[in-house]
Amino acid sequence: MSLLVKNSTPAERSRGCLFAERFESVEKVIENNGTISGAPSIDFGITLDGTNDYVTYNLSGTEFNCAEISQVIEFWPHFDYDNDALQYLVSGNDCGDVAICKKDNANSNKLSITLGGTLVADISISAYSWYWFANERNVLVVSGTTGDTDVWLNGKLVLDSDPTAWTPTVVSALYMGSLAGGSKFDGKITQYKVFRSLVTQQEAIDYYIAEPPETVMI
Repeated sequence: MSLLVKNSTPAERSRGCLFAERFESVEKVIENNGTISGAPSIDFGITLDGTNDYVTYNLSGTEFNCAEISQVIEFWPHFDYDNDALQYLVSGNDCGDVAICKKDNANSNKLSITLGGTLVADISISAYSWYWFANERNVLVVSGTTGDTDVWLNGKLVLDSDPTAWTPTVVSALYMGSLAGGSKFDGKITQYKVFRSLVTQQEAIDYYIAEPPETVMI
């Protein structure tokens, strides 16, 4: 069992969790096949400066090459929803085959979701801004299959059954806090998990309600 999978619970692994990072320490991130750029603080969460810091993981290629994909990311943004900067929480491969980002003023500060190399949705600030907490804990859940993608922010449904079609793709490099080294995230990321299955609405709510434990029972 890989170290990254051990960062998930047995119940999560039974639902197809293939990637789970908790950013426990610099040493653990490196053990988990992560390459650290810049000088982020890493202690049960990674604090990124928005200028130099991000982490790259080499993947097996199977993590996103599936018909059903769910992602759960817990983060503290050091900016509000109308901050004029393009900031990526996560992206895959140089072309962004999978991505979650908050866009800049020129792009109406939309919350952007990419799956399978396809822009699935640009969620408007009118849909998500009420639930975005600057300098506080946020939990974003993306759960989708081609032609049916849902997104929850802090337990609130902000994208409902988006019909955009996308195709599973091989992602060999995963960037936490940047788009291939650019458009870096300013804030703290404490957990990121990827599932080869769909997360339900109740599970999305539960991820927001539940405070992260300091240790994970294996």
